[in-house]
Amino acid sequence: MKTEIVDGLLTLFYDGSELYNSELAEHEERSIALHQYLNVTGEPYHPYCWDEDERPLVKKLEKYLDKRQSWEQVIVLDGVEKIPSDTFTGCFNIQRVIFPDSLVCIESHAFSGCNSLTHVKFPMNLEYIEEHAFDACDLASVFIPESCRWIGSNAFQRNDNLSIFHVPQTIRLHAEVIKGSKLMKYAPYFRQTEQTNNWIKNINNDDKHSLHRLCSSFQPTKEEIFAIIQEQGIGAFKAKNNVGVTPSEYLKENPYAELTEIEISRHYFLNKLSF
Repeated sequence: MKTEIVDGLLTLFYDGSELYNSELAEHEERSIALHQYLNVTGEPYHPYCWDEDERPLVKKLEKYLDKRQSWEQVIVLDGVEKIPSDTFTGCFNIQRVIFPDSLVCIESHAFSGCNSLTHVKFPMNLEYIEEHAFDACDLASVFIPESCRWIGSNAFQRNDNLSIFHVPQTIRLHAEVIKGSKLMKYAPYFRQTEQTNNWIKNINNDDKHSLHRLCSSFQPTKEEIFAIIQEQGIGAFKAKNNVGVTPSEYLKENPYAELTEIEISRHYFLNKLSF
């Protein structure tokens, strides 16, 4: 797999290979515990200290970690159908991930602990997101395609800033998918139950939120948005839904929207002037 600088970020072009080393990962936890102990106490010895015969393992671990922490962006190559479990777990410098339309499944813990991850572009044909896949990332908005069948438990939990979570009506959401997110502060139930999951799927489903629905849909069309704006006026972009998000915010965060608010405003005022 090659890496190169793309948009100022060190980018891994991922080909579907197994990247996670479970054996080294166990030693990684031990290494973190040791460093935390030394930093707090300043003492040179701790039961977790490496023995002399473990020096080769230490070098191997350092090389493994340095490589994983160097990646800042992941572009998954076309043809890859799944991201295996734990593939990028703990890669805390990854900021963006772009998937090809060939991808069908993101397995458990695939990106968990990627706490710099702020942007994910999901594929058109995605069907499954397994449990804890994006646990403890930093996503503020998520747009799931209509093809997705289910999302596993805790898949997006501990994304503290997550306030836009658009999912298709037909999807099955498992337990506490977005636990600990900003959006859950507005939920009518304390825990993410089936009722809460239905609330998440229906936030913008009544008639007064027709513009919200369009701007948050997976691929909003210009023609439909233009039609609603001409009817409701350009001020409709400022109307908040019951979690305090405007259609304008949906549109800005939606990576599948092919138009900007400026284009829509220009179209609206030009039409007004033509009458």
